Amino acid sequence: MKKLRTIFEEVGSVDTTSYPNIKFEGSTASDKINLSLLSDINAAANAAGITVSLGTAVSGHREMTNSGNVSRHTTGEAVDISRVNGVGWKSKSDAESKKILGGIESFVNNLRNAGYTVNSESGNSKAILYFGFPEHDNHIHISNKVGSPSSEVSAKPEETTSTSAEDYATDTLVNALSGAFKPLLGLNESKQKRIILNIEKIKNLLK
Repeated sequence: MKKLRTIFEEVGSVDTTSYPNIKFEGSTASDKINLSLLSDINAAANAAGITVSLGTAVSGHREMTNSGNVSRHTTGEAVDISRVNGVGWKSKSDAESKKILGGIESFVNNLRNAGYTVNSESGNSKAILYFGFPEHDNHIHISNKVGSPSSEVSAKPEETTSTSAEDYATDTLVNALSGAFKPLLGLNESKQKRIILNIEKIKNLLK
């Protein structure tokens, strides 16, 4: 039942000490963010030999995108990186002149190898928007709607995968509930607690 619990733990309070290659600026440290997204970012930054600074997560970001969709920032499933090794940039040429372009490209390539789609978010669960995407030349937008970190960039050892009928059924239920309960993130705390209590009852029945 570990995967079932993951659905409701994927967006949560951040322990900043768990991500040594990420610096949390402003309100990002107190925002509730997809922890799998942070794990991927930290691992990719570590592999690239850089530190990245989160300038925006949930707080302070507009609700709607230019295309008219609800921004993934509002549900804690997206962050914006504003600095690399403590240095900001205005464009690709500016990043090159400041000698951080190589680190940025290596970082993005690590995430691309882990399944993140570059410069196309619509229809993709994991995405990166940066150089070449409108209004993203001065920062890196990264989003993840999936409740587990990518094994390709994760520093944690892989868990043994079971192929039993029970695990297959659990995976199917997890996928269904994940989509059904994401909208609950916008409910007030008391309603969330009542819903979580009902979820706990369901989990106990499934044990």
